Amino acid sequence: MYLDAFTLSALVDEMLDTLAGGRIQDVLDVDENGIGWEVYANHRRRYLYMSADHRQPRIHLVPDKLRRGLPKPSQVGLLMRRLVEGGFVTHISQPPWERIIQIDVEGAEGAVSVVIEPMERRSNLLLVRDGIILD
Repeated sequence: MYLDAFTLSALVDEMLDTLAGGRIQDVLDVDENGIGWEVYANHRRRYLYMSADHRQPRIHLVPDKLRRGLPKPSQVGLLMRRLVEGGFVTHISQPPWERIIQIDVEGAEGAVSVVIEPMERRSNLLLVRDGIILD
């Protein structure tokens, strides 16, 4: 699926309605290029899947509970679990006309941002703190 700036804008609006203010209860490695979050927001559990796969990059809400798909967690999964799990989604944004989604999280170790850039071959899933890319 092709994700342009307009499609990502609609995704940001949906995620703001469903995830903003929610607590991230679990972070899992769903597959080798994808991370899943279980977010408790608005008295419901929501499941967010983010993938930087070069063939099918995506970010979307999933109706069913996500499952761990890797026997050993990835480095980015471990770091995200440490910095994000137990934190709260404070804001979700998209820079104007960009194909980037930024999810700001206030965790136990401070504020971090997860930046998702779903652009096929150039897909990225970044963990950023104070303007420094952690992974």
